[in-house]
Amino acid sequence: MRNAAVRSFFHSLVVLAVFSGGAGVRAAENPAFADWKAFLKGHPLGVFATAERDRPRTRVFQFLWIEGERVYFSTGASKDVAKQMRANPNVSFCVFDPAGNIVLSVDGPVTFVPDRADKERALSENAGIREIYKSADNPEFAILYIEPEKIYTFSFAGGKQYILER
Repeated sequence: MRNAAVRSFFHSLVVLAVFSGGAGVRAAENPAFADWKAFLKGHPLGVFATAERDRPRTRVFQFLWIEGERVYFSTGASKDVAKQMRANPNVSFCVFDPAGNIVLSVDGPVTFVPDRADKERALSENAGIREIYKSADNPEFAILYIEPEKIYTFSFAGGKQYILER
């Protein structure tokens, strides 16, 4: 079952990549995803895409929280992913709901946040982060957010539907 779910997930990502070039339906026509934040909170693990020179790079990330429209993450300051985001801040984060066969994508530039309060929040809310970074004073501990330029869904039934497009 697990392998089938993984295959389905990656198949849907390929479909999203192939079909995401066309014009989509606007948010007003997409009442099912008016609460995209609840959908994202229900699916915290996703694929985070960056660019390395002229090549895409992906990895699985878990988002931390949402404030306004900003979606927050953490990473190691010296990791390749952090270097890629500093060189080109344009990223995409997408999550998949296998039950509904729906992908939600959040695209936009990232901003690294030096705020100690955000680091303290991440440490208090996430045991894995606490185990890795130990302290908000750890220079390797980086907090960042995506400032969405586009938020959209894709499904076979509904195609591409925009929730936000700036």
